[in-house]
Amino acid sequence: MTDDAAVNDSVRPEKKPRLNVEVPHSVKDSVTKLTVQLDISQTELLRRAIVLMEFAVAQIAKGNQLTVADKDLKVVTQIVGIW
Repeated sequence: MTDDAAVNDSVRPEKKPRLNVEVPHSVKDSVTKLTVQLDISQTELLRRAIVLMEFAVAQIAKGNQLTVADKDLKVVTQIVGIW
């Protein structure tokens, strides 16, 4: 191997792992709808969903509740049973 080849190998980005999942048609439809609505890729949608789920799980583990509040901070929905 030449020095040039060694340099090229060291700056080549690491290949990211891939996930293949099987989902019901309704989930695929939701993914399509959300990616169009948010103008993001399926990969970005999955990344955001994982971040949101990690946050929710951490908050529940701390004993906190997840709620949705209106603009006046009145709770309109409590989120339960997400895991």
